[in-house]
Amino acid sequence: MIKKIVLFVCLLSFVSCCLDYGSKEKKFKKRVLCAQRVNNDNSLFILKNGAFCCPKLPPDVNDITSAKIFYYKKALEIDNTRVDGFEALGETCWDGGRYKEAIEYFEKASELNPQNIRYKIAIVSLLRITKDYDKALKKIDEMEKINFIEKEKTLSYLKGKLLYEMKDIEGATKLLEKSRDCYEGEDNSHFLSGTPYTINDIYFYLAQCYLKNGDEQKAHQCFLIYFQKERHPDFVTIYQKALEETGGEQLLLYDEIEDLWTRTHQ
Repeated sequence: MIKKIVLFVCLLSFVSCCLDYGSKEKKFKKRVLCAQRVNNDNSLFILKNGAFCCPKLPPDVNDITSAKIFYYKKALEIDNTRVDGFEALGETCWDGGRYKEAIEYFEKASELNPQNIRYKIAIVSLLRITKDYDKALKKIDEMEKINFIEKEKTLSYLKGKLLYEMKDIEGATKLLEKSRDCYEGEDNSHFLSGTPYTINDIYFYLAQCYLKNGDEQKAHQCFLIYFQKERHPDFVTIYQKALEETGGEQLLLYDEIEDLWTRTHQ
């Protein structure tokens, strides 16, 4: 009899966990938790069977990025005023290489919280990645009118990388050096204006600028600093691959790393 009661209580607890009741906040968090459970192919299989009290993934959702997007959108169906939901969608799309979608979600996050400089930095970076340079420059002009911490460092960094991609190496070098000087001076945080985005790759882009201006030694010094600061394990794998493919030839090596890593990462 006692075993039956315990079993009934456990079953009741499981069913109540899966029932969609409670506040908007509680329902929203349950969907976000579902998105966070997506981390490998096995989790996709499990969630397609409605595990963890999550809505079943549709049959056509077969990759991690799409699955996360599915659940974050489900969360926003419950409360479409949640800026953190749009931010999560933006980051998920960025990580998954869906850059134009990421811009849309960060734009929405910025509309809901226009004072948060994080979303504006993300939008400029993504516009650069998608080569929408004119729009990116306009966004930087808009940011010029806003007061925020470490403004000179951040805007010089963002615009310097834009000019680099637009083949204005001289202009890019001046702005990136200004941003680096701010970073190494009073603004000694490697984060951009208190956001999670960092300035570490400034040394890589300075290395590229110096190399394209013919100063191989100065470029090498900057690249070594970047190499020490870039801690992501995926970067190490890409660096080793690029090193093998290029035989360590400086110009080819840097271009390969730019294509495979730095250009699409912040």
